[in-house]
Amino acid sequence: KIMYTDNGGGTWIYSTGIPTGIRSTIVNRQDNNVLYATDGKIVYRSTDKGTSFSVFFTIGTTAAQQARIYSPRWSKQPNAIDVYMAVDKKFFKLNAAKTSFDVVNSALPAGDRIGLGGDTRKLWLTIGRKWYYSTDVGVTFTYQLTKDWYYSDESEGLHPQHSPGVNPEDPNVFIGGATFPISAHNGGTTQNNDAKAYWGYYQNAVGNDPKVRINYHPDIQGSQFFYDKKGKMFTLRSTDGGVFVSYNEWQKTSFPDAASIQNNVFYNITLFDIPTQETYRGGFMYGAQNISHMTTGTQDQGWQNTR
Repeated sequence: KIMYTDNGGGTWIYSTGIPTGIRSTIVNRQDNNVLYATDGKIVYRSTDKGTSFSVFFTIGTTAAQQARIYSPRWSKQPNAIDVYMAVDKKFFKLNAAKTSFDVVNSALPAGDRIGLGGDTRKLWLTIGRKWYYSTDVGVTFTYQLTKDWYYSDESEGLHPQHSPGVNPEDPNVFIGGATFPISAHNGGTTQNNDAKAYWGYYQNAVGNDPKVRINYHPDIQGSQFFYDKKGKMFTLRSTDGGVFVSYNEWQKTSFPDAASIQNNVFYNITLFDIPTQETYRGGFMYGAQNISHMTTGTQDQGWQNTR
């Protein structure tokens, strides 16, 4: 189901005219905030900011396994009024009259967890951890090799999480990563992977003791670009250890040392000045190295000493 609020989250109301099991929803911000939602079988549309929906387009008689609707978020992106949809192996585009979706590609690669990003300059499709790009509005897609690391284990495919984080000013730049932040440049042909050497010791809230890793839990759940109220672009990294903001990470092609990432690159805006750890209850030891010290096991962060 879809719910909406008109009082800043004080109360929530169910939208009408839409079933359960919705796979994907978007707001077309460049077209009076029209909403589109799909359950993989039917596309529903709302012209009253989500209060009610009606049937707009029928995809098929049975629900698709994978479905994602997408429209560029920012007005400065070319043709940001366009709406795209990937459903299993088919790729659709909203027609110029805004009355239906047209199939422009019927041979998308197989896989799960579809994501869409970019714009008409370069449209990005992610299927699982594989990245594909199109410069002809989805008629053809080309595979782009990327890499990611699970701690020190390298593997093919940069984790985009649920939706690829593509730079709205330059779609040849994007961000991702599963356990540390990675930025890709030149259409993905180069990556800054250096954070893997320092992210585990990264701290910006309290304390200077390198033995105590504060406000850090590496699993990244989402990575996206946004603009602040002054029009400055920034990124948000949603992690299990808080939300990190950066105004320059995509400009960094390397981190040659720890200071280059710890100084003025990422800021944890969730846990400023709060020493927070996820600890395993059964993992406490007292006096292992010193009678005044406590050692504890923490979620994904190894052993940490406190004194």
